[in-house]
Amino acid sequence: MDGLIERYWGLLAACVGFVAWLVRVEARGFANAKAQRDDREQLSKSLKEVDERHSAALEKLEARWITQRAEDIETRRREWDAMRGDMSELKADIKKLLELSR
Repeated sequence: MDGLIERYWGLLAACVGFVAWLVRVEARGFANAKAQRDDREQLSKSLKEVDERHSAALEKLEARWITQRAEDIETRRREWDAMRGDMSELKADIKKLLELSR
């Protein structure tokens, strides 16, 4: 047995070193996989938070747009009514001028 160890000590040391290297690589792989999982979970949480904030902001904008649209329609209606009144006065003045010119 002593002769076997003396004869193959280099090969045995290489095998032990190789196994230690494999364990180290496997441990690093597990650590990287865990870090990726954690990063993915954190990213998912961040995206949900951003999505919720954007949803709230979008709802506020939509409410503002609806209010603005209603105000624009009301303003347009008032301006058209005022224009119709002005046009009626202008029409009446033209009729008076035509009647006076006869």
